[in-house]
Amino acid sequence: MPIKRQGETISDPLIILCDLLNPLNDSLKIRAAVSGLEASEWGALQRHIETRSLANSLYARLNQEELLPCLPVELREFLRENYRVNAARNLILLNRAAQVLAALKNQRIQVIGLKGLYLLENVYQDIGARAMNDLDILVHREDIPRALETLQNLSYQVSTFFDSSAPNRDVKHVPPLNLADGTIIEVHWTLLEEEEPFNIAVEGMWQRARTAYFAESEAYALSDEDLLLHLCIHAAYQHYLKLGLRGMLDIALVLKQASDQIDWQQLIQTAREWGARKCVGLCFGLLQEMGWARLPEGLMADLLPEGLDADIINQAKVVLLRDESEADAITPDLSALTSTRNLVRKTRVVLDRIFIPKTAIARLYGINPGSPGIVFGYLRRAVDLYQQYGGTIRKASNLDKAVLQELELNKIRTHLHHWLTNA
Repeated sequence: MPIKRQGETISDPLIILCDLLNPLNDSLKIRAAVSGLEASEWGALQRHIETRSLANSLYARLNQEELLPCLPVELREFLRENYRVNAARNLILLNRAAQVLAALKNQRIQVIGLKGLYLLENVYQDIGARAMNDLDILVHREDIPRALETLQNLSYQVSTFFDSSAPNRDVKHVPPLNLADGTIIEVHWTLLEEEEPFNIAVEGMWQRARTAYFAESEAYALSDEDLLLHLCIHAAYQHYLKLGLRGMLDIALVLKQASDQIDWQQLIQTAREWGARKCVGLCFGLLQEMGWARLPEGLMADLLPEGLDADIINQAKVVLLRDESEADAITPDLSALTSTRNLVRKTRVVLDRIFIPKTAIARLYGINPGSPGIVFGYLRRAVDLYQQYGGTIRKASNLDKAVLQELELNKIRTHLHHWLTNA
């Protein structure tokens, strides 16, 4: 059954959108959902599609079910055009991926394809059904210097300062490498920053990795169990559930496709070892409430012996279904700044936000952290933060209703974030 926000009923178009995207719904249910829409509801449905970036996935699903003729012409053309543009962009990215993988293989550098690069061909199996903003790959940490050299020989340029010999515990990948045509590659050596409160054992991931194909090029993919853990951490912890239904769809499709092959005990064991069982439990719990996944009996109890608190799942629903398209930029630090009147606390928040580690400033502005120019990096940091958040702070000070609502929502996100890492 479609999920509802705490204390309110979701509008019918959003319920129908959830039904249309539900991987477990058969053709009859999809057709019933489309035919259930009245003329006045199509516009509302289109708005939900646009603000949640779901046009490509919905077009692919309706095209598969041969239901596109049932849509109003304007909406049908909107979906088709989005799909075509995305398919063309993905075709270019996959072409670039094939070149990169061939070059790295020639250097005997092992590669695991991550996120969209794997999901597009191996799960969605439709070149236009899912957007890819960049190409994410994982290599062994000791191979980072050679991988960088190989990509630079293909004309990719590192976007900012990076020292591969530094600890780099606050990042998980090399700064984005850019090609002149706009292709972006992120070369990971781990899935999550080492300073985060998780214990992701990269060696185990490589041991469990399996052969996969990307644009007909052979490389590796995460095991189904590690893939699900990564997607859940990515959606729930890294993005605070802001990916919304898009993030849940990735997980739901993997669960549907690999349900017979998943080693559930391995998944539970790895989730415990990584400290990620709450991330997995929350995402799986949301999918169950949405009717987007069927899980083995007893799995949730094994993942979360303490149970999934009703308040937590309700808070997660609010965040998951949030329309982020017009929201003001709110960070935990900004929330802390506007929620206190204590001048000392406000000052501490501001200074902590400006005076981040030198290596972080170096990566932000392309400055060698050992050069005198790092001082100007901090000055630029202060100016950039003011330009980015000054307007939002003024709105909050003037009791702007939309900003105050977003601040309250951010408190929920922060609470969920803390819950996810509190063993």
